[in-house]
Amino acid sequence: MAWWERYSAALNTFSNEDLIRKLESYGAECSLSHISEWVAYTNTEQERKLRLRGRVISLDMVKARLRSHIQHSDEHALIAPFHEDFVGYEEPEVEEVIELAWPICRSAGRRVRWS
Repeated sequence: MAWWERYSAALNTFSNEDLIRKLESYGAECSLSHISEWVAYTNTEQERKLRLRGRVISLDMVKARLRSHIQHSDEHALIAPFHEDFVGYEEPEVEEVIELAWPICRSAGRRVRWS
């Protein structure tokens, strides 16, 4: 884990219950989600809510998709100079993460403890 990820993990021990350090103690390589993943998630969530409201063909959906496209393009442009540094650390698309996590999140929602 790089120093900036270690520093970030230390700042988020409350929210992740020290999960990163626990996983690393078993030999796992971990990193926290980047801000771009959060932005992509909020965009995806906005599009999902528009679909649920039957607004697939609407000005709001056009704006949401255009915003997502521009932000995704900007992210790639910013990362391009560091491409070689990130080979092997590619992130899946947010939609894939949501799809894979859905069964876990749905069942965990029944067991969430608020302490």
